[in-house]
Amino acid sequence: YFYPAFWFQTLLVFAIFLIFLFVIQRFGIQIEVLTLSVYLLLYSIARFIVEGIRVDSALNVGEIHIAQIISVCISIFALLFLIILLVKHYKSRSV
Repeated sequence: YFYPAFWFQTLLVFAIFLIFLFVIQRFGIQIEVLTLSVYLLLYSIARFIVEGIRVDSALNVGEIHIAQIISVCISIFALLFLIILLVKHYKSRSV
């Protein structure tokens, strides 16, 4: 037995699209590159979840898939980049 990982990934990517559609319609795009950093964060979280249920992963470190490790690294990078963008944006607004 196996889980349809590609179907789960499709649903998660579609959910990310709906989140972006809602947020952009509601708030617009006020900060450059914000969309990219949020997408990287959300997609890497979704990818981490999907890779956890896959049974055909070729590269593992113990029980953890290499793709999950890469997803965590991308999530951390995107979160730090997002924090830097927001701090820079709000500092420039307060001046």
